[in-house]
Amino acid sequence: MRIERFVVGSIETNAWLIESEGEAFLVDPGAEDQALLTAASQAGLVGVFLTHGHVDHIAGLRPFIGQGVRVFIGGLDAAALYDPRVNLSVWMGQPFSVPECVPQTLTGGETLVFGEMHCQVLHLPGHSPGSIGLLVNGHLFSGDVLFQSSIGRTDLPGGDFQTLQQSIRETLYRLPDGTIVHPGHGDDTTIRAEKNDNQYCRIEKG
Repeated sequence: MRIERFVVGSIETNAWLIESEGEAFLVDPGAEDQALLTAASQAGLVGVFLTHGHVDHIAGLRPFIGQGVRVFIGGLDAAALYDPRVNLSVWMGQPFSVPECVPQTLTGGETLVFGEMHCQVLHLPGHSPGSIGLLVNGHLFSGDVLFQSSIGRTDLPGGDFQTLQQSIRETLYRLPDGTIVHPGHGDDTTIRAEKNDNQYCRIEKG
């Protein structure tokens, strides 16, 4: 399995291209970045996975629509594809929507298969109602739920701090400590590191 990171857009969103056995999927195309588009076209792209519906994670989606590439998003965030108020782009002065997109909606618990990769979907509300993570071969793509030494914002519409903490502690912190976390912004981390050091949701030692 090969993982490649592209930092795209004005908010420096991590877009992830994951490839194995001639098939690939893309996580969070946050802007129409030429390097990302070129790499995706050469990788045998079959799916685009959106961890949530905020504009900085979906704004690069349009080039993939109509190419036979499946799009996946949490069902509670699907409205963000069609409403600039829900995806927050209206507040940034550049309203964005993709009404032509017909995604497959997810609720958590599903397993998506790309090549030889079996990808487990985790429902992780708190940053947004439909935030979802993707776990594949010991790697977690966490969107804006968990960052290195931080967590996602909860002051945006649909956010809730206690719900986010619950998602992290009751779902993510039950993953193996060595799980590598690839967040929506910033550098990679591990579940072990965040349990020990994350001031927002560390596990206190008794």
